[in-house]
Order: sequence, then C-alpha cells, then structure tokens
Amino acid sequence: FTSYGKALTARVTDAAGKPVSGITVVFELPGSTANGTFAAWPIVVTDANGVATAPVLTANTMAGSFTVNVWVAGVGVPASFTLTNNAGQPASVTISSGNSQSAVVTKAYKNTLQVGVADQFGNPVAGVKVTFTAPNNGPGGTFAGKLTATTNANGVAIAPAFTANAHPGGFTVVASISGANTSFSLTNLVGPAAKIVAVCKTTPQTTTAGSAFAIDLGVVVTDSVGNDVPGVLVTFTIHANATNGASGTFGGSSTATATTNATGVATAPQLIANAKKGTFTVVASIAGLTPTSLFTRTVASIAGLIQTPVFTLTID
Repeated sequence: FTSYGKALTARVTDAAGKPVSGITVVFELPGSTANGTFAAWPIVVTDANGVATAPVLTANTMAGSFTVNVWVAGVGVPASFTLTNNAGQPASVTISSGNSQSAVVTKAYKNTLQVGVADQFGNPVAGVKVTFTAPNNGPGGTFAGKLTATTNANGVAIAPAFTANAHPGGFTVVASISGANTSFSLTNLVGPAAKIVAVCKTTPQTTTAGSAFAIDLGVVVTDSVGNDVPGVLVTFTIHANATNGASGTFGGSSTATATTNATGVATAPQLIANAKKGTFTVVASIAGLTPTSLFTRTVASIAGLIQTPVFTLTID
C-alpha cells in the first residue's frame, strides 16, 4: 500500500512527431483486483513539451499486475503502462497441508507439511525462509533434509519428508518465520505387535494337585521398537504332560483368551491344576501365528513371526 516511485508520463505529438501542448490526457485505471489510486483527478493537460504527468499513483492492497491506459480524444488506440503491485513484508504463516495426521512409529508421514506465508493484506509472499521444528524429546520425528524451506511463487513452503520417531503419542511441529509461527498437530501411533514375552514371576510356578496357581499367567505385547501394544488378542493354550497327565484348566477349558490393556499386558483367567502330579506348559500366542517347536520358556515361531512364551508349571 505504497506509492509508485516514478510518476506516469505521456507525450502527445502531431503527425510530424512534434509535441503538442494543451491537449487533455486521461489516465484510466482498470477494474482488476490489483489496482491503485491516483492522488488527484487523473485528467491532465500537456505542457509546452507535449508531456502530461499523472498524479502520484498508490498501489492498492492486492498484489499482481495491471494496466493503466492513456487516452487522448481523436486517437483510437491508447498508450498503456504495465504496472505490478508487489506483496509486502511477510506477516503471517498458516497451515496449508499436512495437519492432524498420524503415522506408525519409525514410519514416514504420508502428507508433507506445508505452510503459506502472506503479507498483512493476505498476499502470498515468495522467497521467505520457513523453519520447521520438531520436539527434541518424547514423541516426535525427523525431517529428511534441511529444517528450512523457502516459499515458492504462491507463498507456499514445503517441508522435507517427515518420519516418526520410536515414541508413540501426540506432539506439535512448529513452522516459523520472523515474528510469526503456526503449529501442526501430529500423532505417532504404536506399531503392530512384534514381540510377546511372559510377565516376570508368572513362570515357572508350582501348586498342589487340584489347587489354583497363585499368580495368573500374563504376557506383555510390544511393537518392533518396544512400545506396549494395546488391544491385541492373546490365546493361552494348555499343553498337558503326555507322560504323567499333569495339566490344568481355565474354568474347565484348555484354552483362554485375553486382550492386552493400555500397557500391553494380557492376563489369563485363573488356572486350576488337575489331580496329576508333574510339569506341564501353557503357550501364549497371538492369533494367527503358528509355533513350530517347544523350548523351556519360549516357542520358536516361523521365521519373521513373533516368538511365543511358554509358561512352565508344576503340580506337587
């Protein structure tokens, strides 16, 4: 919203190219969005040199190019000036894409983070450096390149690809310019179940024939980077001792299921020993995974699948 540095001038000549004084000249502004305002009525009479000087022209608040036509009575084709209103200094930064999204831990976010930079009148400002800042601790992530991006011709700055770190939870990424900033709300999600281990002290255990085991069997399910995974269905399966018949039941059944809680723990129902003395095992597994062989405390599973814990239980 400033004045143009040089006044618009037009020179009127006759057919021989000699300047003509005393001719009325009209400077006509267009009806475009980008425009301006003359400081006085833009109808001017040429001086002794045939020159008409328009009043001071001040740009309006819209950036863009426009044309000022110059008319003289009797001349069918006007002269014209092509002028451009430039955007002002950057005054605001707003989110244009990438807000309110989520990604699994250690995976890339699908949509790039983008912001628009504008002057005080809302015109896009090109060539502005925007800094993107993620948290240093807890849930966050890393950018694939520089932490700054420069706005394009449309005033948009696009951050490099962003990858979640290993910590689940919500956080913000701040996009800032000098004097202004905005924040993206992002969430790192827990990954799929990748590991299952027995809760400490639930194995091995011993009880008397026909009695309940003192500690309910439990497992912890985590993702590939050790985050607890809630909502996973775990199946507990009793493997009776084929030699001496030692076994037990979960409420009369040889199997039971439990779903992991907010801390990734699934706890089986109370296990009751049968009347046979001896040692037997209970296998805990995630539905759909097939164990291949039993060991003292774990079941080795198909390559790439989750190892399954085995509870070793003894009846005296």
